[in-house]
Amino acid sequence: MMLDDYPAHARQLAYWLELMFGDALGDDEIEEAVEDMHQQWSASPERAREVQAAWLEVLNDENKEVARKLVRDNANQGDLSPEEAHQQLKLWFDQFQPLWDTL
Repeated sequence: MMLDDYPAHARQLAYWLELMFGDALGDDEIEEAVEDMHQQWSASPERAREVQAAWLEVLNDENKEVARKLVRDNANQGDLSPEEAHQQLKLWFDQFQPLWDTL
């Protein structure tokens, strides 16, 4: 399944994952990505809420293959199982939650 075949919320999250996590990341780089997004999203809280909503839709999707493709192809994190990819997206989401809480 190609990304074009995915729902709009998955395509939107794919864009942001590429922007944030386009290279293989360590913990320090993830913290830096969170800081960068905080600056961007502080200027546009509406955009931050759109990303949060899209991310939640992917996390709530029964089809974890979507999560797998996003983590592998858009966040460049390797070929994880669908369940592992879903867990990784949840971990990242949780890292951004304090940022969203402040907006």
